[in-house]
This record gives sequence, structure tokens and C-alpha cells, in this order.
Amino acid sequence: MATAIYSLAVTEVFRTLVYFVVDESTRHALIVDPGAQAERIAETVTAHDWTVDAVVLTHGHFDHFSAAAPMRERFRVPILAHSASAAYLGDPVLNLSARHGRPRMLDDVEFLAEGQELPFSQPVTVLHTPGHTDDSVTYYCEDAGAAIVGDTVYEGGPGLTIFPTGDEQKLAKSLAGKLLTLPDRTMLLSGHSLPISVKELQQAIAR
Repeated sequence: MATAIYSLAVTEVFRTLVYFVVDESTRHALIVDPGAQAERIAETVTAHDWTVDAVVLTHGHFDHFSAAAPMRERFRVPILAHSASAAYLGDPVLNLSARHGRPRMLDDVEFLAEGQELPFSQPVTVLHTPGHTDDSVTYYCEDAGAAIVGDTVYEGGPGLTIFPTGDEQKLAKSLAGKLLTLPDRTMLLSGHSLPISVKELQQAIAR
């Protein structure tokens, strides 16, 4: 297994997990959801001597992108997100930053589509998994036996749909049609809670 995934908890308004997808053979890495504390994230990269290839977002809520621009500037890499993220990144109401008194936007983002592979030395596939938001995506890394799901999974079950554009029916379809089709042992790495396997998610939904 050449690919490993590491996490770092960062906190501003919320505690969010930043993920580093690392090709251990080359020390190249992706930074996923840098939500806060840019300097801590950069220090982690430097301490491990990783070369960053891109910053990647699972969706356009501010607690997942607030340190993205500093990472882009620090490492001179692109920021990647689903094409539907444009609406969130450009609107402090949709990205929830306005309701917490710190309106933010993010521009100069390159857009991804369903089924696309990330620009990385190991295969990482984009799965569009709307429900928590319309732009939510999952990044599936078969080599690591894991998928970074953002907020599509939360606290051991389906993600929340209480925010603007949240949709229970879309979420149920994303879970049944995408996440639950992955191998049972695949670990689902959430943006705010502990990892669970696909099999554990299936059992939680069935209860």
C-alpha cells in the first residue's frame, strides 16, 4: 500500500479534520479540507517533508475552506472542488460564514466532476455525493482502503441536511448509490467525527 491518509484536527468556530493523502513512495501529498489554523497545517507538511500537489475541498462550507487560500499561496498549488461549489464559495450565507460573524469567500478554484481522478501519483476518484450540500463530494482512494467523505457522514450515520440546500432524499441516494457500493471494509473519513467502515454505516442506516 503506497498511499496513507493522516488527519489533523483544527479549530476556529468548529473542530474540523484536515486530511493529508500521502504517497509514501514519493512524499507527495494532497491537503483535503484545510478549515482553519493555516500555520499548523503548513507546519505539519514541513515536519513530514511532504510536497503538496493540490488543496482539495469536499464541499463549500467555510469550516472546510478557511485555510485554503493560505495553503495555495504557501505551496503554490491549485485549489480543487466540485463545480457546484462555486455558489457556496462566493456566498457567505450559503457557506455559513456570515451566520458566525466572519463572512468569507474563496475564488480562483479549479472545478472537478464525477468520476474524475485527482492530479496525484496514486488514484483518487471524485464521487459526487450531494445531500449535506449540493456540492458535496467524496474522494475514494482504493489503495488506502478509505474514502474522505466530508460531512456526508456524521457521528456514525448520515450527514446533516439542516443547512441551505441540504436534502435528505439526495443524501439517501448518495449513500445507497455511492458510499454503500464501496467495499465493506472501506473506512469513511468524516470531517468532524470518528471514521467508520462502509459496513458499519450500512448497519447504522438499517437500525
